[in-house]
Amino acid sequence: MRQENNVTRFGLDERNIARLNPVLALSRVHLSMTAWKKTTLLNSGAVSLTCDAGKHQVPHGVDADVIFALLTAYHLQGRPDDHTIHMSVGYLCDLVGLDRSASKYQRIQESIQRLKAVQFKTEAFWGNQNKKTWQWTNMEFGIIDYLGATEEFEDSRDISGKYSKRTSLTIRLNKELVTSIQNDYTRKIDLDFYAKLNYPLSRLLYRLLEEQRQIVGKDVYQVPVIGWGEHLGFCEVDTSIPLGPKDIPVTKTFGASRIRRALQPAHEELLAKHYLSDVVYCGYASQQQLIYTFSGESVTNPVDIDLVGKLISRGIAKEAAKKCLVSHGSEVIKRAVTIFDTRLGGGYTPKNKSGFMMDIINNPDKYANVIDESQELHKVLNDSKNIQTNSSQEKALVPVLDEKTEELSGPTEEQGKMLRGMLKKLLLSEATVTRLLDAVMASQLPLSEVATLTVYKDTALSAKVEALLARLPSSDGDH
Repeated sequence: MRQENNVTRFGLDERNIARLNPVLALSRVHLSMTAWKKTTLLNSGAVSLTCDAGKHQVPHGVDADVIFALLTAYHLQGRPDDHTIHMSVGYLCDLVGLDRSASKYQRIQESIQRLKAVQFKTEAFWGNQNKKTWQWTNMEFGIIDYLGATEEFEDSRDISGKYSKRTSLTIRLNKELVTSIQNDYTRKIDLDFYAKLNYPLSRLLYRLLEEQRQIVGKDVYQVPVIGWGEHLGFCEVDTSIPLGPKDIPVTKTFGASRIRRALQPAHEELLAKHYLSDVVYCGYASQQQLIYTFSGESVTNPVDIDLVGKLISRGIAKEAAKKCLVSHGSEVIKRAVTIFDTRLGGGYTPKNKSGFMMDIINNPDKYANVIDESQELHKVLNDSKNIQTNSSQEKALVPVLDEKTEELSGPTEEQGKMLRGMLKKLLLSEATVTRLLDAVMASQLPLSEVATLTVYKDTALSAKVEALLARLPSSDGDH
């Protein structure tokens, strides 16, 4: 699952599997859980699925990784027409993300046997694409139609039947599943990123969210907590309801607080890996909603979200902003943002903001003098004296101007233009910027003191601005 020759390798997810989620997210289930049925209404649509594992436990935990690994192996082996893949147990461990060891081989064996036995049934929820139209049909499907395991025994007396490092597997995948893959109802999954996720639930949640993200077509996905828990399979057999010998056990979904606890490690990992930018719960008790916000950045090469935001606010479309940052690098973008702000702060009004921004990015030499002008203002403001601000929210070293020099000479027009650019970065209203700048140019406020506004934020900034404005004459001339 590593990159080879610096080229990203991709796994394959079949989208019906990703949308229906036939594997319980639980790492352990009770022996009595041999079947289940769910009909779940998600904000992106309804899901209905029945699982029957015969005498086996239903697929759960690492089984979701094994399904993904089998589909990926089928894809990497050229999608053979006979639906059959050949691999060692060790290679399957690699695709699943498990270390090669006797205990892991045993987990793979148990998982393969569950997936060989299980059958699923969905009514009007299996998607097939016919040319440009979609058909939703009833479907009964499995995962594995044939399983063969051969072993090269070093000791002829070893007849345990347990998988080992010498076990080779021959697996024929289910016809309906393969047909969907051959029709390209699939999604690529970056194996390099996938391998970095430590928990089976993180990997399952990542694949399911990728499907829901494509369905809703937005960077935010909202879903009821209870419905999401039911879809993921956070459930247990309801022993209070007696069943006949052939009945499917009735299950009950965990409560909202239990679902939240179960999801927390996966949420934390997907946030830390920059796949999600936020996970928020809202509402109370059983009515809680879960809101996922996708980061929008590459999970293998994360981009600087703050810089993307700065490009967007200066007229560049979101996807174009991401591409710019990847193509040119953060230093070029930071420099371009500085030039853009300095020019606009000096009074320049471009006809096309995005076009002007892109011109700065693509032709940096044309604007070299703008950087020099910006640095000149900072040099004037910075006479090697530093003071500590009285801000209660942050302490920063602030450049100050020699006030005697300022009183004698007054601000130059060029300094005034640059000061305007600095004030506009603070997102103050145009009226406030104009009033502060006029006060500086009229020597009613010192340039050095107004320049220190750049180190304040939020409420501290508002308080400082109000204090400066309070020192100015009112419109009728009184203080």
